Amino acid sequence: MNLGLIDAFYCAAQRAEGAGDYDSALNLLRFLIEREPENAVFLLATARIYWTQQNATQAQNYLARVAVTHRDWRGHLLQAKLDITAQRFTQARTALKMASRDRDGIRSIELLSQYVDSQISTVTNDTTTL
Repeated sequence: MNLGLIDAFYCAAQRAEGAGDYDSALNLLRFLIEREPENAVFLLATARIYWTQQNATQAQNYLARVAVTHRDWRGHLLQAKLDITAQRFTQARTALKMASRDRDGIRSIELLSQYVDSQISTVTNDTTTL
């Protein structure tokens, strides 16, 4: 498949996602992933859509296929959200630090970091009082 056609399919997937047509976006992205199974852009976009659809398992499956070093700030933020959902607060803190390093000043990263720190503090305090 030539690069121009891949770009056209990816742009169509982005338009579908933007319009809230997640099923169409996922179909286009899965088609692209069949042709380029290690393409981080396609995998991250697919993971984000699954998260939007509240399918954390599929979001984690696609995100796990992207090496941490190849994730953008949105990929790190998604990992943090998945970790928070699973109550893996230490891992969430790490992912949020990576997201902040890549894109400083994002308010949602700051707010999630505060929440994660409070959860870690609560767990630490609960453990020390036993």
